[in-house]
Amino acid sequence: MKPISQHRLVATALLVGFLAVMPIQLGAQPLEPLHAISLTETDLIVEVTSNGCTEKGDFILTIKDGLNLPEVSIQRIQKDMCEAMPYPERLVFSLRSEVGVRVFKLENPLVPGIIF
Repeated sequence: MKPISQHRLVATALLVGFLAVMPIQLGAQPLEPLHAISLTETDLIVEVTSNGCTEKGDFILTIKDGLNLPEVSIQRIQKDMCEAMPYPERLVFSLRSEVGVRVFKLENPLVPGIIF
């Protein structure tokens, strides 16, 4: 069996390191900027930017364990390709069936106004 050269060993280590982080970078969606949030006894209500084609199904809600509280994030998985003037779209998530917790930390950035 031939000994592995130092260059080949370094190249292999770099490739393995790259492949280890690549799925995270390629699969990660940025957190959706929210323009308003409201929490009722039953629902989490948020406002996002729409160009005319935004639907609730265009988003995924992620819940993960946080240090003190569960952390909830909302990510857009389907881009709004319509060309209407941007406006706020209200999305309603059930605390019971969609969020799954009543007390949590929301990870999304809050941005006043509409994003053009």
